[in-house]
Amino acid sequence: MKIIVGTKNAKKVETVTSIFQEIMKLDDVEVVAHNAESKVPEAPHDRETYEGALNRAIECSQLETADYFVGLESGLVERYGNMFEEAWAVYIQ
Repeated sequence: MKIIVGTKNAKKVETVTSIFQEIMKLDDVEVVAHNAESKVPEAPHDRETYEGALNRAIECSQLETADYFVGLESGLVERYGNMFEEAWAVYIQ
């Protein structure tokens, strides 16, 4: 199975690899790292965080053929009168 992930961060690539191996019970997982653009502000807020992850996954899908394309993004969200960091992982097939 081939997966293209929109980051070159080694820890994030390792995490994506282990998640696909564990959830899909696969031993043969090839993860290709690509430095995809989020196209959102550097500190995304609310929906921009999701949009950044989606944009990264879409960019990966335009590179080459693979089984899955993954985008990751973290940003800020306001809930209950407080600011929190929120992370999104979007995959497309």
